[in-house]
Amino acid sequence: MKLKTLLLAAVLFLTGCMSSPAIVKQDPNLSTENSTKLVIYRPADDIFGIATELRAFINDQYVGKLNSGGASIERLVSSGTNLVEVKSYFLGIQDGPIAKIQVDTQTGQSLFLRLTRDPGMPVVNGNATYSIGAESKLIEASQESWVSRR
Repeated sequence: MKLKTLLLAAVLFLTGCMSSPAIVKQDPNLSTENSTKLVIYRPADDIFGIATELRAFINDQYVGKLNSGGASIERLVSSGTNLVEVKSYFLGIQDGPIAKIQVDTQTGQSLFLRLTRDPGMPVVNGNATYSIGAESKLIEASQESWVSRR
């Protein structure tokens, strides 16, 4: 009986660790006439870190996940300076490099940001494996690149 209780507690704990925060809703006052369309995407061929959850943030507000290759998030943002970040999480704990870019946006503009990731060089040290030089970046891309997810 104690083993079942312990296993249930462990499962509930890990489930709680893996859950994402609530997505911040789109500001209802924003429209295409008074804001910028911001698209964050992960290329279709990006398979690195499939066991991790990639969470996207705009101005420190959680806006969604980019878990599989080809995933994208579209948001309207206020014109001006906006900070965009994609953070990697494993079992609910922030782990790995943070991809971030600060963009200056103008009303009526559409801006496409592509997540690029380099897993670095794996190093085995006894029982532990980790990467040296792992890097994630957000770079401005064309609409054509976004449409084809490359």
